Amino acid sequence: LVIKFEGIDGSGKTSLISRIAKDLRSEFKILVTKEFGSPHDIIRYRYENIKISSFLREISFDKNINIDSIERELLMAVASRRNNRLIIHNNVNKYDSILCDRSDASNYAYGQEVSSRLSCVFDIALSDIEICDLYIFIDTPIDICMHRISPTGTDPVEANDFDYFERVRDSYYHFFSNIENVFFVDGSLSKSKIDEIVKQEILNRIPPVTSS
Repeated sequence: LVIKFEGIDGSGKTSLISRIAKDLRSEFKILVTKEFGSPHDIIRYRYENIKISSFLREISFDKNINIDSIERELLMAVASRRNNRLIIHNNVNKYDSILCDRSDASNYAYGQEVSSRLSCVFDIALSDIEICDLYIFIDTPIDICMHRISPTGTDPVEANDFDYFERVRDSYYHFFSNIENVFFVDGSLSKSKIDEIVKQEILNRIPPVTSS
């Protein structure tokens, strides 16, 4: 069961994944990965192990490095494809569930703010390989998200204003409008309530562990 968590920056999805994974691991074999910067995507290059996708994300979102918005989205498409092709595909039958931080929905929602033509690139990168049994969208009010985002961070995306994130949120809803396997969660609820709701939704879908 491949579950991909979504939400705008500051929605709380990353910390939610960490809590849910910790809880589920008492009963199930769980793998946690990231659509953009999977820590499991490691290559051997010149006698060194390099987390190539994590490196791509790091340089893409460091505003001290001269990467423009088009280049950033293209690099994220590469990282996204590698996560699906190498990490998810190679592990989907080895784990009870794979929990992934972000998905192709982020490609679309954030890419729309750069160029609508980028959707063609994302389609080429992912249409033949992406696996997602369930999207979980954490819909947190934008003002709460912006309060959580550090104004002094190096991430150029997080430096955008309220209107930017409102458009990104609208693009998410447009993306999900034709998708059935999406579960929406009110991100303004307490952490314990969100955890309870999300865990129950996953348990309703994850295959039970059978004794050998």
